[in-house]
Amino acid sequence: MNATDFYIVISPKVFTAGYFYTGDLNLTSVTPTSNEKKIFFLKLESIALDVDRDRAINLLSATMAHEFQHMIHFWQRGSSSDIWLEEAMSGYAEYINGFRIENRLNQSKALQANYYFNQVNDVKLDAWHAGNDLDSTVNAHYGKVFLFGIWLAQNCNKNSMIQLLQSKTSDVQAVEEFTGKNFGELYSKFMLALIVNNPLVANDGYGIDGLDLTASYPFDNKLSSVKLTGPLTSSVAATLESSASPTIAPRAAVYVKVIIGDGSDLWLSATLPSGTALFQLHK
Repeated sequence: MNATDFYIVISPKVFTAGYFYTGDLNLTSVTPTSNEKKIFFLKLESIALDVDRDRAINLLSATMAHEFQHMIHFWQRGSSSDIWLEEAMSGYAEYINGFRIENRLNQSKALQANYYFNQVNDVKLDAWHAGNDLDSTVNAHYGKVFLFGIWLAQNCNKNSMIQLLQSKTSDVQAVEEFTGKNFGELYSKFMLALIVNNPLVANDGYGIDGLDLTASYPFDNKLSSVKLTGPLTSSVAATLESSASPTIAPRAAVYVKVIIGDGSDLWLSATLPSGTALFQLHK
């Protein structure tokens, strides 16, 4: 893709933080509303104080990284990519350009990660939200793909996503070709990474490097700090009477913690939906 001669429109009239419209790459004979240009639209927030200016610059820059990836993704993969994977790569574009939770520059993704953690049993990994979903569910999907995109890059190809972007296959197949692993295995490992939560670089994939999913993070430009909650967990006591009956969507996860044990032997039983795997994690 030739990166020259593209346009950026910054306006308070833009209806969202920013967007790239694929139709603008077409002739008007194909898409009548096309601007026939490589073009991005970014929203300019109101600026009254210096801190508002700094906050606006940070948001515009992060959004530009996000939307530029959308343009690259479409140019490379066309319509063969599902939205969830494309959004994962755009979230990763923010991260790789320095707009991270852990360096105080991405409060929105911290908030979205918490929405995901709260709905981790009901938000499918390889899917995108519906048009009529609640804002909390929409944000949960953005939080999900942000975390998955980072984890995938860190653990599967030394932070280079070129091969994945150049793939012409469907989303799950493209990920499998990129990693050389079955998608079910990747999904399970990612869900374990969320609960094991080892932020060290040498975590063997059981965490996200440098990001503690249960820590509090401050943010620049007088934005409020956010405490990451980690995935929602049910607790049951280590007694005969205790049980839990959580629901689980396909390619989602349920976490149950056994508490109040006294060191005695313990028997666990579980009735699982077909195709569901159960992992036991011991202290």
